[in-house]
Amino acid sequence: MTETVINPIINCNVSSLQCAPDDQSKTNMETHWKPVVFASLVAAISSMAVGAKVGYSSPAIPNINSHRNAFTVSPNEQSWFGSLSYLAAIPGAFLSGWVMDRIGRHQGLLLFTLPHVIGWTVIAGSHNMSLMYTGRIIIGFCCGLTLPITEVYISEIAPAKIRGFLMSFHELSVNVAILFVYVVGSCVSWKWLAIVCATLPCLQAFFLLFVPESPRWLVMKGMTDDAKKAISWLKGETTNVDQEISSIRESLKLTNKTVPWLDYFRPPLLKCLFVSQFLFILNELCGVNVIRLYTVSIFQASGSSLDSNMETIIIGVVLIVGSCIYSGVVDHFGRRTLLIVSSLVVGISMAAMGTYFKVQADDKRTAQEYLFWVPLLSLGSATVGFVLGCAPLPYVVTSELFQIGRAHV
Repeated sequence: MTETVINPIINCNVSSLQCAPDDQSKTNMETHWKPVVFASLVAAISSMAVGAKVGYSSPAIPNINSHRNAFTVSPNEQSWFGSLSYLAAIPGAFLSGWVMDRIGRHQGLLLFTLPHVIGWTVIAGSHNMSLMYTGRIIIGFCCGLTLPITEVYISEIAPAKIRGFLMSFHELSVNVAILFVYVVGSCVSWKWLAIVCATLPCLQAFFLLFVPESPRWLVMKGMTDDAKKAISWLKGETTNVDQEISSIRESLKLTNKTVPWLDYFRPPLLKCLFVSQFLFILNELCGVNVIRLYTVSIFQASGSSLDSNMETIIIGVVLIVGSCIYSGVVDHFGRRTLLIVSSLVVGISMAAMGTYFKVQADDKRTAQEYLFWVPLLSLGSATVGFVLGCAPLPYVVTSELFQIGRAHV
């Protein structure tokens, strides 16, 4: 849900930037990529925080129920614990546009590292589900707010030649964090896992002290001298700073041309809007996002003879592998082809998983003796299919469908 809600904000900036004039020297871009990559990685820690939020409930909830704690988590409470962070992300996502325009991309990310840490601290110190819910809401709000800012910041500082590569940091960072939480969660208690997750916003706050604000935002606010310093830091002292400033100003003139709302209810924009939102709905309804929240519980319910935490870690590894495969094939195959293949793989895999649980309900012995391999294989293949298309491509397709100035939905 988080990703679905924020897509209008992200695509507005990304698509417009992709169409903006690019008069930079190729030599300078290739020479001074390291600072840009570093700044992008620092910003992408917000994506890792999202992955930690998604992955936390999978090992934490079974851990709470399997040890002597002041409380246990019922199935209904499990659902609320997983869902509240997504619900809280909705107001955070809408507020992010105002925050990044008012105080900047850099300061926006820095400001909300503190409440993010507070959210994890509340969870670590919880002795009832009310406190768990409170911490989850705070974390969800922060993730919903900072994720759009992260995407915008990276897209604004990235050279056109490697913008696609740097923008892929989001999905990869989310999946790396999910795997990290799965691994750590199999070794420590749910309280210590929350403390470990709290280190991510702390790390981001520290490293943000060493990276500059987006030059585009600084030019937009009339801070030309600061913008020149930021450009020099990001692209090197030999960069033609004045030319960069002029390029940003020309880009701002183009992207400030807004489109009347009524135009979105007329062809062809109406068709583009329908296709893009359909893809985001598909992203959620395929069910893989829910699996990532409760992977350990799903494997426990399947009755598999393998350790549930180990199976969950395998799924985390599959997420990383799938993300790497996507990065290598996305520009070699058409978007439509990848979406069709992705949807088919996810659909068949989820059907296999559903069939297994139906057989288990009718004949538990047969399911566990002869079909024990189905849960891991089906969830693994569903995960690969998801990251090959249904997860990342809605953002790519949406930004490509709308022309410059027409992504301000």
